[in-house]
Amino acid sequence: METPRSSGCLCLGDSYDAQHDQATGRPARRAYAALGLLFVVVFVPLTANTALTLLIDVWTSRTKDAAEQWLAQSPGASVTSVQAASRTMQIHVRSPEDLPPVQSLLDRLEGRIPNGIPIVVDTQRGRRIDAGTVGD
Repeated sequence: METPRSSGCLCLGDSYDAQHDQATGRPARRAYAALGLLFVVVFVPLTANTALTLLIDVWTSRTKDAAEQWLAQSPGASVTSVQAASRTMQIHVRSPEDLPPVQSLLDRLEGRIPNGIPIVVDTQRGRRIDAGTVGD
């Protein structure tokens, strides 16, 4: 049984184009350019988003530590959670008594998180205190 043969013209044309592209380096350049563009479009924003998420996590943790120190002198008071919402740090606290002055909280936060971040304290009893901005 004979195997079908392709025409010599088609083989020569394909062979010539492949040799020409290899000699000029076009396919390799296009592939490298496509991979470079893919890297920039996907990995750079992904890396930036990851770095921002880690920073916010560190600032939230530092805010919680400062708030716990702020409430240490109030018996029965505790920090239930800290959230970063937009550019604001929201500190949720539970306290059977009145809270200490919020200026001492802002003083504790200075140098731990960037200046200019607004701080809001929400109590279990539904009271919302705009403590101010760190660094003011």
